[in-house]
Amino acid sequence: MLLSSYTKAIQKQESLTGSLFQQKTKSKCVDDYLQNAFHYIHQNPFRAKLIDRLEEWKWSSLPEYLGRSQKQEICNYRMIYEYTGLDMNTLLRDSYSVISDEFM
Repeated sequence: MLLSSYTKAIQKQESLTGSLFQQKTKSKCVDDYLQNAFHYIHQNPFRAKLIDRLEEWKWSSLPEYLGRSQKQEICNYRMIYEYTGLDMNTLLRDSYSVISDEFM
């Protein structure tokens, strides 16, 4: 559905006809991907053993998403929670639970 809508919008915008994508282009559900990508980004310094706890990385947006930042102006945390289904009350716990046991 999204691929079709996107194609139609680009065709209209650029006055094009025909396919924009290769014949065997497949769509994938991104619901789980968004959550995994969110956690992956915040886990990178932890996995690289640069910090002991996810919330220690000073350049991380995680404290803002947790509501613990002095300034909450960079991240649109309401949008993230809406689109990913993440919950601020369980975000930190969920962020750690995604990490495999070998890193704990």
